[in-house]
Amino acid sequence: MPKEPIKISELTPATSLTGFSTIGYKIVEGKKTSVKLDLSYVQEAYEKTVDATEKANEAIANTNKAKEEANAKMEQIEQEANQKIADLTTFETTAKEQEADRVDAEKKRKAEEGIRKTDEAAR
Repeated sequence: MPKEPIKISELTPATSLTGFSTIGYKIVEGKKTSVKLDLSYVQEAYEKTVDATEKANEAIANTNKAKEEANAKMEQIEQEANQKIADLTTFETTAKEQEADRVDAEKKRKAEEGIRKTDEAAR
């Protein structure tokens, strides 16, 4: 009984190129020479590419995480710096107010001293 032909679409797909070969040619001394190519080299190159891609994606993820941590730290530093600036501004304002009060008190003291001297001289 003859075998019934099978369509290519009905075949079980291969999941690896290991164990497969193809034919081709290369030019040796100016002549086309038939050669057999083991496709496991292609499989190995594919696997190395997938591995390198995974490592690159992991490196990108690590870089993004480090960037986020650095940005968070910079935001914290900026907030602390802004608070220090606000504290210094408050301190400077307070110091100026206290200096103005001191100058006013000194003027008042000198005026009272002048009055005292005048009163003393009048006695």
